[in-house]
Amino acid sequence: MSLTNIARLLKLQNGQQYLPDLIYLTDENHLIDPTQIISKLPRKAGIIFRHYGLPNRLELAQKIKYVCRDRDLTFIVSRDIKLASKLNADGLHLPEYLAIAPNFRFRAWKNRPNKILTAAAHSRHAIMRIKNLGFDASLVSPVFKTKSHEDARYLGTLGFQNIVSRLDTPSFALGGINDETARLLTNTNAIGIAGIRGIID
Repeated sequence: MSLTNIARLLKLQNGQQYLPDLIYLTDENHLIDPTQIISKLPRKAGIIFRHYGLPNRLELAQKIKYVCRDRDLTFIVSRDIKLASKLNADGLHLPEYLAIAPNFRFRAWKNRPNKILTAAAHSRHAIMRIKNLGFDASLVSPVFKTKSHEDARYLGTLGFQNIVSRLDTPSFALGGINDETARLLTNTNAIGIAGIRGIID
């Protein structure tokens, strides 16, 4: 079974219909212009646009948004509420350090109709803070050993399941996921799969 099919299965088992089953996170260190990869994502997938350091960030974000609209993909902007508002993004994603901060400016996004608010969770502290803050979903990582953080301790499926049960928030598995490791997620409560590498390429 392919990674895409496993992501669909996880959503059928555990997911919310308004959330994507597969999320691609952009990373300028991996790919300066990710539009080609995004154009190959299956319909109803999502992207979290990061690319924080580029001088042409707005131009690239607009380009990616058009691809998302054309392909029926969920367009989520990471950490930049002004950019998310300007582009009328489908969602806003908060890295862990923002998700655990007492910043109600970001929480106000949640009050907008039909908008998604997601958060990253990498630590016990973040789990406890995120738990009751009304996020639509969390991205929990790293589940497996990953190229982007090779020295980081990874959770494994049991560790991931333990965190998800504490969060009581729909959770995507992130980190080191490919066709082979994705199969190990079918008996967890993951609602889908997220990744920087291995999603398409």
